[in-house]
Formats: sequence, C-alpha cells, structure tokens
Amino acid sequence: MPKDFNNIRAWLYPLIEERGWSIEEFGRKIGVTRAAIYHYMTDKRRPTVERMRQICEVLGVPASEGLAQFTPKEVGRPKGFH
Repeated sequence: MPKDFNNIRAWLYPLIEERGWSIEEFGRKIGVTRAAIYHYMTDKRRPTVERMRQICEVLGVPASEGLAQFTPKEVGRPKGFH
C-alpha cells in the first residue's frame, strides 16, 4: 500500500449511509459542497485536520478515528520540480 494511501472513502461513505444522509446533506452539515466531499473520497483533495475534526464531530465518532484514515499530502514542490 502506498505511503499516502487515502482510506477516507472506505471509512466515510458507510458512516454517511448509516445515518441515512445524502452526500449533499452531509456536506451541508459540515459546510462544504458535494463536490468537496467527492474530492475527498477520490483523493483529489484531502480535508484539513480541522475539517476532519468537524467531520468526526458531525458523525459522532472520535477525532482520532477520523484522523487515522488519511496521511496528509506532503507540502512543497511537486516531485520533479526544481
């Protein structure tokens, strides 16, 4: 498994479904668009630590559980960029 494997979708989607929420409804609860959640789930973007804490609060799960689901992407220049 790659170092920066994102497991958010496998963790988040079932929790949203268990609560009977749509992606749009969940997005409203945490103050982001449906597109933002889609980007989180497809690893096009990753939530900030603060947003992940908010996600956990809305879902009623410990923040440590949510934060364990992803590895933040490295900050800095892209590989191969000098």
